[in-house]
Amino acid sequence: KGFLWISTKAGLVKINCKASVPEYVRSFTAGDGLHSEFVVGLAEDSEGKIWGTESMIYAVSMIDEKKSKVLNFGMRDGINHSGEIMRIVNSCNNKLWLMAQGGYYECDPLAQEAHAKDQSLAITIMAVNSIDKHFQEEIQKNKKVILEPDENSFYFEFAAIDFSRPEMYQFAYKLEGFDTGWTYCGSRKAVSYTNIPGGNYVFKVKTTTMRDEWNEHYKAIPFFIKTPYYKKWWFIALVILLIITGLYLFYRFRMKQQKQILTLETKTHALGKEKSRVQYENLKQHLNPHFLFNSLTSLSSLIRVDQKSAINFLDGMSKIYRYILQSKDEELIDLKDELRFIQTFVQLQKTRFEEGLQVNIAVDEVYNHKKIVPVTLQNLVENSIKHNIVDSETPLKIDIYVDNEYLIVKNNLQKKKFVETSNKQGLDNLISLYHYLSDRPLMIDETEHFFTVKIPLI
Repeated sequence: KGFLWISTKAGLVKINCKASVPEYVRSFTAGDGLHSEFVVGLAEDSEGKIWGTESMIYAVSMIDEKKSKVLNFGMRDGINHSGEIMRIVNSCNNKLWLMAQGGYYECDPLAQEAHAKDQSLAITIMAVNSIDKHFQEEIQKNKKVILEPDENSFYFEFAAIDFSRPEMYQFAYKLEGFDTGWTYCGSRKAVSYTNIPGGNYVFKVKTTTMRDEWNEHYKAIPFFIKTPYYKKWWFIALVILLIITGLYLFYRFRMKQQKQILTLETKTHALGKEKSRVQYENLKQHLNPHFLFNSLTSLSSLIRVDQKSAINFLDGMSKIYRYILQSKDEELIDLKDELRFIQTFVQLQKTRFEEGLQVNIAVDEVYNHKKIVPVTLQNLVENSIKHNIVDSETPLKIDIYVDNEYLIVKNNLQKKKFVETSNKQGLDNLISLYHYLSDRPLMIDETEHFFTVKIPLI
């Protein structure tokens, strides 16, 4: 049929000769089931199975590729005192002749198949909680075994009653009511189960000598495990009722207690909110006059030298104070409005400091909807200008960006030796204000080279 089988000292090799160039297909060795890899003779029977004689073992192996199985035949099959089997050939009646030093033997492949399917099966041991229980009467009469709730771990052993070729048997088992399907365990003859819940079960086992050709006949043990009282419906219902009653009583107690606490918290919250609003108003009143004085000084200089720039400067000032007036009654505003406002404020300051002030704003639009306290950025930028040297040779660099839901305002440190109009309460007021508005604190970090304020976005 286009394939070449070669017997070697290392097993059987199959070559595909139908290809344009003959190519290796596969090999069969002891790992596939051969008794010996030193194969001497080969023959193919009428069913397409390959038969090979094995040197010095006095045995014959049969390979059935369709069913992926290897069977071995020897003295237990009647090949007695043969000496070395030299050849194997087909006879005229579809049987095989084995040519050996001690004579020849005739083999009927179909009869061997029938013999391989003839099995007898038994469940030999059923142990409960590692103790061998004698359930042979129940097993023989197919009676149900009754087990107590704590007898829910068990062990089974089973065997095929065939002493001529026990190594050829394959087994499969299933605990009906627990397993979803058959477990094919090969030649293993034991299985254990632990912590099986109460209920009805049937342990089943079946066997075969032919892979994928399982007998419909199986051995079975039906048994019943009693359910412990704490898993029965009435006990579960009682526990649920007790839990509900306990939760109801606890709820009534907590509601009474919560009502008293709520009254106190409402008063405390109102006082705290009022305190933060007063602090914020004081902060704006403190910062705005100082900014107005510097702005008017810059405007006076621009009017004399550049009237067009003075007009733009005045327009920027009006936008800043319009924003402050519009937001004075607002507790929070959108971040995008605060960023637009700070850009106008920075442009006015650059009129005064030119290249000495460098502000980089890098905030993604995804954060535009986040909330912030009005004029926060102005206070921080003005605070940086107030406390640091600002000139073209040593410019003040301020970065504004978002990291981990915090708005970061970071500047390089080049502190002035003397700071006018500084009461050192601006940042403390901001910290206090955000304490009432957010669960996350406003954080300040000062190192040797940088001063950083982290504002929680709301």
